[in-house]
This record gives sequence, structure tokens and C-alpha cells, in this order.
Amino acid sequence: MPRQKMFLPRIKHPATIEFYEAHRDMLVLRSAAKKAFDAYKKENGSDKKLPRISELNTEYAILLERKKSSYAEYRKTKSEMQDWLVAQKIVQEILKEDEQKKEQLHEQEVRQEENRQSSR
Repeated sequence: MPRQKMFLPRIKHPATIEFYEAHRDMLVLRSAAKKAFDAYKKENGSDKKLPRISELNTEYAILLERKKSSYAEYRKTKSEMQDWLVAQKIVQEILKEDEQKKEQLHEQEVRQEENRQSSR
């Protein structure tokens, strides 16, 4: 057989195509599950058994509890950050007003000095 023909795609039987289309969702899930299990076996050794559902549920419950407590801390920290941002804006506005007042006073002093010099 020539090498070029070996790499051509196989022609599928119409019944196979119909079956695949009818069961696409289930076949995609099966394929994803197989990839996940293969990765698990590769990571943990092929002789190690898969964890039991009860172990997975326990681990999930622990992770969910950790997530809830972390989220509460996150909300508290976020609230504090927003308070600090508000305080920062207030301080910036106060400093901006002070700077504007200083500029106005300086301009008044310059005008007064000019008036004094021009009246002489």
C-alpha cells in the first residue's frame, strides 16, 4: 500500500455517522471522562485505584466550606478596600481645594503687588 493512502481519512459508514450524531453528547462526556481518568492514572500511577465517591464527596465538602469562609473574608477585605478608596478620594479633594486656595491667595498677592507697583 502506498504511503500516501495510509494517511487519508477513513470513509465512515452512514449508520456509524447516524449513531454518532444521535449519541454525540454521551460520547463527548465519555471521551472527556476517559481523558480525565487517564490523566489521573498517569499522575498517580496506573496501579492506584480511583478514589471512592464518599471520599470525593468529603473532599468536595471540605473545599466548599473553605471556599465559603474565604469568600466571607474576601467580601470583608473588599469592603475595607472600598472604604479606603472613598477616604483617599476625600483626602484628594481636600488637598485639591487647599491647593486651589493657595493658588488664589498667591494670585491675589501678585495682583496686590502689581497694583502697588503700578500706583507708585
